[in-house]
Amino acid sequence: MKLCKCGCGKEVSKEKNIYIIGHWIHGKSAWNKNRPWSSEEKIILSKAATKKFKDKPELRKKCGYSKLTYKRLKDKYKFFCDLEEIQEDKNGNVLVKCKTCKKFFIPTNTQLLERIRYIKIPTKNIHQYFYCSKECKKQCRYYNRHVDIDNYDLEKLKEYSNIVYLETERTIRKYKDKIKDIHLRGNKHGYDADHKFSIVAGFKNNVDPLIISHWKNLEIIKHKENSSKNSKCSLTLEELLTLIGEFK
Repeated sequence: MKLCKCGCGKEVSKEKNIYIIGHWIHGKSAWNKNRPWSSEEKIILSKAATKKFKDKPELRKKCGYSKLTYKRLKDKYKFFCDLEEIQEDKNGNVLVKCKTCKKFFIPTNTQLLERIRYIKIPTKNIHQYFYCSKECKKQCRYYNRHVDIDNYDLEKLKEYSNIVYLETERTIRKYKDKIKDIHLRGNKHGYDADHKFSIVAGFKNNVDPLIISHWKNLEIIKHKENSSKNSKCSLTLEELLTLIGEFK
């Protein structure tokens, strides 16, 4: 039998083993709670874990890792998709817009989760935004600010958005026969129910949620088209009110 690689001088129990159970580096136990990890040990452990996940990607699911895909964001975090401009590239990666240079880039899973966490529970310190590089982060006038320059009330927008989504579902159930191609809505066919005059625009202009969720303001479009549209409007508020007035 070969000796333990940690240098304790003891033999391992199996030929394939490198260390004795509980031993790691310099003869110290890897699970000793009384001893904090050194920076060198953290780097070694991090590299080993990264290599292990690359060699065996199925372990990510077992360990609870779940990548935030475009489809999952649209289904689970609708409010996030209304607030941020997101797209999907040919390889299925999520693209977000940099706060400074306005270019789209692929964020890490951690960046997405941190942005979603901030939107749910805004902190009083630094505002969390997407930056494609450290240079963009330093140049951004929003970075490291305690007060949002745009004075954008995320909590009120979230409440408004939830009301609109609730009323929209009621509208679809009641007027499904009047909405063109409503049967295509859902992940199976790849279509969404889009608000022509967007939710964000409705919030900024203090529009009644019942007007935004009206069936005349709904259209069935593809997922990708809906993602590229984001908070943009395909008609004006005056045009929408005219359509609703004709219906009445």
